Amino acid sequence: MKKSTSKKLNETNTTTFMNIRKYYYGLVLILALISTTVNAQNKVSFQQAVGIGYFTAHQYNGFNFGEYEARLNYAFSSTSSISLNCRLGIGYGRNEYNSNAKDSFDIYEIRFLPVGLSASFKGLFSYNFGNAATRRAYKKLGGAIGFGYSAYGGSRSIDDWSQEVDPEGICIDGKFNFPIGNTSWTFNANYTFKTYSYSEKSSDINGIFSCSILYNINTPIHPKMKKRHRL
Repeated sequence: MKKSTSKKLNETNTTTFMNIRKYYYGLVLILALISTTVNAQNKVSFQQAVGIGYFTAHQYNGFNFGEYEARLNYAFSSTSSISLNCRLGIGYGRNEYNSNAKDSFDIYEIRFLPVGLSASFKGLFSYNFGNAATRRAYKKLGGAIGFGYSAYGGSRSIDDWSQEVDPEGICIDGKFNFPIGNTSWTFNANYTFKTYSYSEKSSDINGIFSCSILYNINTPIHPKMKKRHRL
């Protein structure tokens, strides 16, 4: 019984990562085409962020121990831009649930198994302002609002039966950017409305809420002071 369950979980994870990968390749192609065809006189820039996150849905919760975001910006000014975002998350999301559970936190057992990997992909179009709108915004506070398409994949167990979780759909996304020292950080919140699922086992999930803390790479709050040459 355990071997059969483990085999099903491995097949589930393989299918999940194949589904996530096709979205990733599609967005990377779009980003590459834009970056090579737009001649914007230094208005186009590339930004990256890394962090951790959490996600929750009906009888499905987990943590992303790794998140990565790539952003292609078109700047209106140093503190205002629009962007195409690609965000990937890898985490752990396999919990044991009772089918009579009333909400997502009604868990009667949690098993930390290595086969319980989860993955997520988000492709977003956003408007960014203030802190981290560009790499040289030099503002303490800022944020972003956006929308796009999101896909999740993973597994869960209800009444000891393994189930694939793979909802996807339109999502809305919001960011609050803040400083820590001379570095830029982001609190991100996202909600995905499920519009499609490969598996009928995800029929009880109508949407997924996620949040994350991201570190914006090479995005200082204060400009570097020019050194004065002594005579």
